[in-house]
Amino acid sequence: MLNGSKREFWKKIKADSLIRISDLQALESSRKSGKGIEPVQYHVRGIREIQQYDSQFESTLPTTWFMFQVEDSDDSQNILIARVVKDGVKDIVDVGLFYTPPEYESATRRQLVENDFRWIFDAPEDPESFNPKKDCCNLEFADCTNENMPPFTEMVDGKEQEIFVTYKRKMLGTQFGVCFEDGSKIPIMITEYSAKEDYKNPRFVVMEEGFLEEDGTPKGEGGLVTILFGCSIDPVEIDVL
Repeated sequence: MLNGSKREFWKKIKADSLIRISDLQALESSRKSGKGIEPVQYHVRGIREIQQYDSQFESTLPTTWFMFQVEDSDDSQNILIARVVKDGVKDIVDVGLFYTPPEYESATRRQLVENDFRWIFDAPEDPESFNPKKDCCNLEFADCTNENMPPFTEMVDGKEQEIFVTYKRKMLGTQFGVCFEDGSKIPIMITEYSAKEDYKNPRFVVMEEGFLEEDGTPKGEGGLVTILFGCSIDPVEIDVL
């Protein structure tokens, strides 16, 4: 039987499909919402498929990202990401369910730098001469977040509490891919992080697109950056209804 551990499983999912997730976090979320301990169902509202390329966007590499915009019965929006690596005849599948907090709306690199999100990048080589209009494209995503990253606010014993989390970039570093949409070839960069502390959303993904001009040169102010937080899901705990 085809399941989430196979590339074909993700390839066959269509828009308007129903996906059911039955991992422990989904069951706990269902219980807390008063719906009992049961799997959570999501409607697939949009799909993106991103093929990995080398950093020059010339040669394809063995990774494919399947990204599904999904919506639950409460109209909450999430992104389900399946990263599939072809290793000979075997598929290596990594799945996570992500969301974007309201305070992390998608923005260009320049907008992030000018609105207190500079912590997401390493410091520029020459801070004195740094010009956000033309130099943001040269910034590297930080190896590790620091104390300037805002804390998360969680309810603990009925009281709001600030939770500080540090995220470390994974050894894969920044990966490059291309998404083909409406006849366009969209270059995309994906950088993944893992929390150093124990936290319910231990994964942090930074995705940037539209960072190249039509002639292939980098846009000075950078591309559109989307920030996602989430957790891993066992591929076999996902069904398509």
